[in-house]
Amino acid sequence: MKKLVISFIMLVLVFSTMNVSASNLKEKDDFKADEIRIELKKLGVEENIINDLIDKAKRGEIWDSLSGEYSDLKPQIVRDGYTKTIYPDGSVSVTTINKPITPKIVTGGDWTSGSGYRAVKGALVKENNGVISMKFYADFEQHYTGTAIITKVRDPEITTAGLYSNETLKIYKGSRNPAKARLSAKVEIKGWFSTTAWLQLNVNGTKAWTTNN
Repeated sequence: MKKLVISFIMLVLVFSTMNVSASNLKEKDDFKADEIRIELKKLGVEENIINDLIDKAKRGEIWDSLSGEYSDLKPQIVRDGYTKTIYPDGSVSVTTINKPITPKIVTGGDWTSGSGYRAVKGALVKENNGVISMKFYADFEQHYTGTAIITKVRDPEITTAGLYSNETLKIYKGSRNPAKARLSAKVEIKGWFSTTAWLQLNVNGTKAWTTNN
């Protein structure tokens, strides 16, 4: 994932089950350790843990945050629009959902409301795990009946220490409780792993959150 995750999420994701394959690193140039080190520092990972994670990657071993084995692990840090999950090996995943304006301060036309609903334009959904970062913008409506509609998604961006392909951003038509939109791509870091990564925004009548693999 070019997920790197530095949380400004801004709205919310789901990374699909990762079909991960790993192999020993053959060449030093295959693995951008310096770039990954910088991203992990931004995510608040301690230096000794960073060293352990980089050594683990160089042995061709997949981080717990990428393996999919701990997909049911609950975030240890949860704040409004922000979650951080710390995995057993010290790897992390950070997601954020930033709505441009809160409903209590309606300016600039970002938030609107009407009879039985409120709507936002330009919510940023983002996820970063130090190796893959994914983000996109979304417009959605929340209805007081408890349902929601995602009306538009745009401007996807993926950053990764490796390569990515088959980028797809789509709204799941017919989904209303919650409404769903997903950004996905195939990601490969030569000599380490390849996977299909995804970030999903979920919205119901009262909240917006992300899921990811």
